[in-house]
Amino acid sequence: MKRISSLLIILLLAASCGGLPRIYPLNPSQAPELRKACDLPFPIGKWRFVHSIEATMLNRKGVLMGVTVISPDENSVHCVMMTLEGFVLFDAQYDGDLVINRGVPPFDSESFAKGLMDDIRLTLFRPDGAFVGSGTLENRIPVCRYQNADGGMTYVIPHAPDAAWEIRMYGGNADLKRKVTAYPQPQSSEDQDTVPGKLEITAYGPLGYALTLELIQAESLEPQKGHSTSYPGM
Repeated sequence: MKRISSLLIILLLAASCGGLPRIYPLNPSQAPELRKACDLPFPIGKWRFVHSIEATMLNRKGVLMGVTVISPDENSVHCVMMTLEGFVLFDAQYDGDLVINRGVPPFDSESFAKGLMDDIRLTLFRPDGAFVGSGTLENRIPVCRYQNADGGMTYVIPHAPDAAWEIRMYGGNADLKRKVTAYPQPQSSEDQDTVPGKLEITAYGPLGYALTLELIQAESLEPQKGHSTSYPGM
């Protein structure tokens, strides 16, 4: 009976991890440089971003404007979404507590606001979870892995194929919940630090959606503190 129980536990554990991409060991001498590279997608200091946003949900598409101010040091986000004519549809802030200043249906629910703030933090903030290792995927692409509070994992891929970088967030049952893919600006060069020209955020599940963000403007709000006036991550 003991042997059967042990076998069942092993099988259950294997099943629970089956959906996570396998990580292959990296030469220990390369690990510090990879860990540093995995921090590059995330801005330092206070920033304001302006994007055009194409949202796809339930087979419907819409185009909006988004203004986002973030401060990772203060753990704060302020997000405003508006029509192309400038009518504000959504205005909310997060600094540990969520405050909705304005919400026009269907952007008035707390669940929408929380989900949007989570998407922004996933895209622009370093993962909250503990760093649990690095290595390469099957295609030899370097990756860092972080443990989420819900038992899932966040993968940061600093040099994704055909993209600048990629983030994948998995739930506790190893299902892919979010994917963020960043693309460089067309005019950027290897030695020029720039903001990603395009971001694609995909949410999976029954109520899945896709957001495509095209950069209009990026501005550091703390140049007096010595931060670069361009994005530090590309």
